Amino acid sequence: MLTPSEIYAIAWQSLVTAVNPGQYAYHLMTLATVGTGGMPQARLVVMREANPAAGTINFHTDARSPKWAELKANPSATLLWYDPATSIQLRAGGTARLHNQDELARVRWEKSRKDSRACYGGPVGSSCVAEAPPIAPTDSESGWPHFGVVVVELHELEWLHLIHTGHQRLRFGVEHGRMTSAQWLVP
Repeated sequence: MLTPSEIYAIAWQSLVTAVNPGQYAYHLMTLATVGTGGMPQARLVVMREANPAAGTINFHTDARSPKWAELKANPSATLLWYDPATSIQLRAGGTARLHNQDELARVRWEKSRKDSRACYGGPVGSSCVAEAPPIAPTDSESGWPHFGVVVVELHELEWLHLIHTGHQRLRFGVEHGRMTSAQWLVP
């Protein structure tokens, strides 16, 4: 049986590996926020970076999107991943920091593919009502003002292994990437 420290390290390594598209089920994660109307909101986002040393996960979004406004109003976020091949779920809670038109956003923008950058160049932000399916933007530079990076600093990471011999669940306290506590939980 693995120790909590080993499980913590494996969980982070899985997240680091998942940043590469097509490499791992955790590449797409569910982001849950508190909606501006107070109702919970959840959606899939693409994980762009996992930094175990800092204890952070980041993703990109349009700064005009509802999720940006939600995180601006309440930076509490929950992230959720599931890998059906291993039957392992990871869930993390943390605080979001928003980056738009700053140095971090510029670095991430420059590392993005041109077709990805074009997604931010539409005349309005995501979730706006349209009379017909909008035409996909093609200009890879006009979206810079709308490009946002969300960095979630984790305070908690939970590992759940769904296994027929008995589910196992472990919750870690996290501070600046360091495991500060580990508690086994009843699944």
